[in-house]
Amino acid sequence: MPTRPGPHAALLVVDVQTGVVAQAWERDRVVANVALAVERARAAGVRVIWVQHEDDELQRGSAAWQWVPELQLQPGEACVDKQFNSAFEGTPLLSLLEQAGVSRLFLAGALSNWCIRATAYGALERGFDLTLISDAHTTSDMELSPGRVVTAASVVDDLNTAMQWLSYPGRKNAVATAAELDFGAVAASVAPVDSGAFDPSSRYVHLHASGQAQPVPGGDAFWSLPEAELARFGEGWLVTEFECATDWPSWERHPAGDEFVYLLSGAATLLLELPAGVQRVPLQGRAAVLVPQGIWHTAEVTAPSRMLFITRGQGTEHRPVTNDI
Repeated sequence: MPTRPGPHAALLVVDVQTGVVAQAWERDRVVANVALAVERARAAGVRVIWVQHEDDELQRGSAAWQWVPELQLQPGEACVDKQFNSAFEGTPLLSLLEQAGVSRLFLAGALSNWCIRATAYGALERGFDLTLISDAHTTSDMELSPGRVVTAASVVDDLNTAMQWLSYPGRKNAVATAAELDFGAVAASVAPVDSGAFDPSSRYVHLHASGQAQPVPGGDAFWSLPEAELARFGEGWLVTEFECATDWPSWERHPAGDEFVYLLSGAATLLLELPAGVQRVPLQGRAAVLVPQGIWHTAEVTAPSRMLFITRGQGTEHRPVTNDI
């Protein structure tokens, strides 16, 4: 078990940039394995975090600094800029992982003997469990002197061996190929469903498209998360509960899907802005309504109310309420 708190896992993709891997050993095969790991992590609801290097020889915005074309970031995925070998040094990575409740890391990228090695040791030293994806990191041959060459293959083998057999107190390190990874099982093992009772007004639930249900901090703790973290919850459905003592201050709509609204107590009128005009839907006595995808809606509260929402939140938009309705 990791020595850090948190039930979640994350995949770190480090420095798979055009200039970094241009001459790397088995470049195409390794990049394909990185892409496979990313695809499987996304499908299982495991967060993907990208780490991108820059220095005097790899300047921000240059062609060499760009990610390889085989890899594409998705909206909501965090990208961490770094200037040192370890992804933890001089970056907000540790804070990002702590906020997300991550305690287990998977690592892929380049270069094996520099940034991958430094990041792997940095993760273990900070208390994370770590799995190095053995066929998803690479480097280049290094000539020490005439006739003395450290081959890229030997560097990769050396790091894979170290990550398999190292021993840190209270932490687990391992290696696995991209094809061997089962992120679904990993997500289930590090983030079991919490069967204890909780208050949904202070602890929300994220229903991922993969079928996972993950409790997340609610209230102000949720809405103060960084933009990249909030965007990640748009990938599935968010179950929330709110107390409404006054009319909603804004209209909102959800372009990614319908919304389920359930009145638990009190009384309110939901206003739906339909093509034919504004429809008023009175809610009282534990009534519910389905708000169609993309429809602007707001609520007038006639008695202090508690409402439960199940929302496909990606791309949610707001606009102020005016007196023209």
